[in-house]
Amino acid sequence: MSYTVKRLIFKNKESYYCEYYTKIDNISYITYSMIFNQGDFLYDISLKAEKDVASTNYYDVFQDILYNFRIKGNQFFSEKDKLKEIQIIDLSTL
Repeated sequence: MSYTVKRLIFKNKESYYCEYYTKIDNISYITYSMIFNQGDFLYDISLKAEKDVASTNYYDVFQDILYNFRIKGNQFFSEKDKLKEIQIIDLSTL
């Protein structure tokens, strides 16, 4: 198993983007996850898919899910969101 974690800092919000690589019963999986808070709530939007399935670009599917996620009717992520900074997080040092 391996992973990547990035802290994404936008103008008016921040979130953590994670990719997890796992193997179960000799099948490889990738999980995309976006973790963020809004108000008093913590959200984790995730998509797990078979890694070796070439017919579908699951990263694009995950992006579509994020761009269509709404909180109280308001879109939280937009393709127009500008990143101010990306920080690589190494969980083994925490």
